[in-house]
Amino acid sequence: MNKKLTSSILLIVFGILCIIFKQELIRYLISGVGLSLIIFGIIDLTKDKTNNGIIEIVLGILVIAFSWLILEVCLLLIGISVLAYSIRKLTFAIKLTNHVDSIYKKVQLVAFPTLAVVLGILLIISRWAFVNAVFIIIGAVLILDGFSLLISKDS
Repeated sequence: MNKKLTSSILLIVFGILCIIFKQELIRYLISGVGLSLIIFGIIDLTKDKTNNGIIEIVLGILVIAFSWLILEVCLLLIGISVLAYSIRKLTFAIKLTNHVDSIYKKVQLVAFPTLAVVLGILLIISRWAFVNAVFIIIGAVLILDGFSLLISKDS
């Protein structure tokens, strides 16, 4: 199998996994990182690197045990940041509309900050639904990218 075909198949498969598993994929990836840290820690312990081994094992356990809490806090902070920034931008855009004559330009000025406010609220209220939507979009893009690579003429 050539590289193009392999890359196409991997993109399509990973895209399908993103769509099917969505937020569960994060759990698998985080568990994989935590498990890898624990394995590396055990390997380091067998090589008489006691300090490194203990640190890696403890970090691996912490990553697995507290990853969801860390993700919740990060998503909440991102939502709050997006909301605060968007409100600031929306306030500025509304003030700027007083100096614009065209209704089209006024809508254009206010539309993006308004959508960003909605995005910030969604991130705060419904974090995991938002994460699921993002994974579906990422999966669709990966599948499209895989198919476009598959049918492209360059090698």
